[in-house]
Amino acid sequence: MGVRTVTRPRRPPTLVLCAVAGAVLLRVILCAAAMTAPERCREPDSADYLELARNLRLTGAYARNGEPELFRTPGYPAFLALLQSGFVGPEAGLTFALLIQVAADIALCLLLWYWGANLIGRQLNGGAAAFAVVWQAAAGVSAVFACKLLSDSLYAVLLLGALTAAATAVTADERARRGNPAALTAGLLLGIGWLWRAVTGPFVIVPVAALLFRRQWRRALILSLAALLIVAPWILRNRCAAGFTGVSTVAAINLYRYNAALLLAREHGIGFAAEQARIDAELAACPDQAAAARLALRRGRAAIL
Repeated sequence: MGVRTVTRPRRPPTLVLCAVAGAVLLRVILCAAAMTAPERCREPDSADYLELARNLRLTGAYARNGEPELFRTPGYPAFLALLQSGFVGPEAGLTFALLIQVAADIALCLLLWYWGANLIGRQLNGGAAAFAVVWQAAAGVSAVFACKLLSDSLYAVLLLGALTAAATAVTADERARRGNPAALTAGLLLGIGWLWRAVTGPFVIVPVAALLFRRQWRRALILSLAALLIVAPWILRNRCAAGFTGVSTVAAINLYRYNAALLLAREHGIGFAAEQARIDAELAACPDQAAAARLALRRGRAAIL
């Protein structure tokens, strides 16, 4: 009989541990500085998140100005509302949210190491994983955004966890017991990520396509259904409450305001900012967000085509 070899997770080298320690120091300093003045923790998008979280907490409705919200997906505002509704109170809840984000951004460094070193380490000897950890630890943008009321930091951890589970589902042997649970985990995390940020859609398609390519039909079905199970109620809500079929209007709006606006600005002989202001006024005249999305999609496609 053969002897089964159990591969243990590789321990992080000194370079990785030093990078993580540096990440902790950098983020603690930035977070302490940010908390001395509330405006340092805010960005333009933060105002939307806070308004939606407040409305959700006080009225139970995910809406702005009495209109069902379609542009911002509910994940991050619901996270803020949950913390603010706790026993700590609204302001302390926001502080707690920032601390969770900073902890998540630090944890991302170690997750990158274990993901890279244990899934692809045999091919790259952990070098790529160590580089990723150092890059993430020293990334000023990541460190700063973790100290602001934005969805990025928690989404990065959520997405990496989903991709790790998806990679396990794709690479596991057909008879391996961990394959199906990994597919289920990946689907659930991707579904939550889809409600966190609408851009998650392609990250659902890629692992499903990989599973289908490897003829892992059951795992592909499990992953797909798990993701749809999370997202479907939200799509149904959008359809019933606002007549919009989809997760978010962000793709249509951004197509018009950014991609098409570049082309239209040249066509009209004006600056990009002026063209965006014209588009914003055009969208603001629409009766609701669903109508604005339909107009943006139609005009954006026409301009690009």
